[in-house]
Amino acid sequence: MQPRGTSLGGHWTGVFDYDNEDQEAVPFNASLFDVAGAVWGTSQEPNSFAPGFAEALDAEINGTRSGKEVRFRKTYIGAPPNGEYPVQYAGHVNAKGNRVEGRWVIDTPFGK
Repeated sequence: MQPRGTSLGGHWTGVFDYDNEDQEAVPFNASLFDVAGAVWGTSQEPNSFAPGFAEALDAEINGTRSGKEVRFRKTYIGAPPNGEYPVQYAGHVNAKGNRVEGRWVIDTPFGK
């Protein structure tokens, strides 16, 4: 993606990591819109947690951006096994506007 200040609009590629050192980083692609602090779009990643489901997992992204702070929810489309609960992200955009770093957590009825 080309640097655009703090706007998240555009095509993104990246990886996300698990706290578990045995789990490899997962690459993803995302297409995002960023208008007046609202952030939304879609993402796609290889299936890393739902054996027997599709090879790639699609998700919808909805959230907010305030300055460099970013918060959004990723909801998998089709609810793959172990993917039925939304993933909550919180992070920040770097000074060039081309990298987002933060933490993610999955809220379930059983805990985080």
